[in-house]
Amino acid sequence: MHSIAFRSVTEEVEEEERLMAQRVERRKLRDAINPFKLPQSLFEKYYRLNKAGFQYLLDVLTANTEAPKKAFAISPIAKLSGCLKFLAEGGYQTGVGKDCDVSLAQSSFIKVLTEVRTVFERHLCQQWIKVSESEEENRNIARAFYVKYGIPGVVGCIDGTHVRIIAPPQNAHLYYNRKGNYSLNVMLVSYSLFLHLSIFELF
Repeated sequence: MHSIAFRSVTEEVEEEERLMAQRVERRKLRDAINPFKLPQSLFEKYYRLNKAGFQYLLDVLTANTEAPKKAFAISPIAKLSGCLKFLAEGGYQTGVGKDCDVSLAQSSFIKVLTEVRTVFERHLCQQWIKVSESEEENRNIARAFYVKYGIPGVVGCIDGTHVRIIAPPQNAHLYYNRKGNYSLNVMLVSYSLFLHLSIFELF
């Protein structure tokens, strides 16, 4: 009876040690990543922006997050790599978790995604996303939406779509999407109930 209990405890300890060793190896792999070593074309295919754009986002993220306190804390470059890969592929979090060049577990990645998104919302959105309507125009738009649809506080509508195109002769990889064809990633913004549209091409 005692030998069975001892064997069970020993197996649990061995399993825990094996899992700990896996975590350490995963952290070593994650900390060794350097996406800047990738060729430019492959870099842009993975992250959907060039190295200068990546560096800009990395600088913003690094400047607005606390310095890591733990020895195995996730570095800003690993956080950004994981999030951009996820956004580029439009897939589930487990896809990023299994990537050898990102190597983040799903439980860690969801925290990283939330952190990175929050930093970008606070420090990039106000700088790069502008709505040009005045307060009076916003009140009129909100009133019109409420009268027609019964939804309060709406000052505009936004939607995104892929417009399929023939592969361009230059920089075709920038237009290659996750469905396996070439397209313009377009965002449409309407600030009124009429045909007042702003169209942005996204890369």
